[in-house]
Amino acid sequence: MHIGKAIKWFQVEKRVPSVMMAKSLGVTPQQFSRWRASKDLKLSIVVASAAVLGVSPGELIDRAKCL
Repeated sequence: MHIGKAIKWFQVEKRVPSVMMAKSLGVTPQQFSRWRASKDLKLSIVVASAAVLGVSPGELIDRAKCL
């Protein structure tokens, strides 16, 4: 399971730019990029990313299982 790829998938699907994601999460674009490259993320990051993307954490995890 690669949660970072799932975040990227939803970003593309929802057309949410990385800069906007980073700003919404209160991190730099570089930090957000590192998160997207990560297989393992803290649950708080997954929940916050899901909220910004307008999906549930469960949807994000389900997508990660497929990637």
